[in-house]
Amino acid sequence: MKKLLLVLAVVLTCSLNANAQRKVFSPAEQAEKMVSMLEQKSLLSDQKRNEVKEVFIEYFDDVKGNKKNRSKFAETRDSKIKEILGDEEYKSYLELLASKNEGKRNGRKGSGKNG
Repeated sequence: MKKLLLVLAVVLTCSLNANAQRKVFSPAEQAEKMVSMLEQKSLLSDQKRNEVKEVFIEYFDDVKGNKKNRSKFAETRDSKIKEILGDEEYKSYLELLASKNEGKRNGRKGSGKNG
């Protein structure tokens, strides 16, 4: 019985430690990551970069405070980004988001890469 409790305590401690080590990114850091992904796909000029980054910061701030309305916030974010990017770049943006989200569903970090 003591061994079982000891093993249970070790497992619990390890799982809590693993969760504590996850980095929590600020909205500005999350926005910077998204903008960097878009830049890698050559979707942003310097002017558009700053505008898109502000939209993402606003989105991540909103989601942080209210995850229940994430889809509503995403719709607002995407409509603003469509205005900034234009139709062709917006289409590429949606493809990038889809590949990022597909990676998350498959258990990867969602780097947007297929590898």
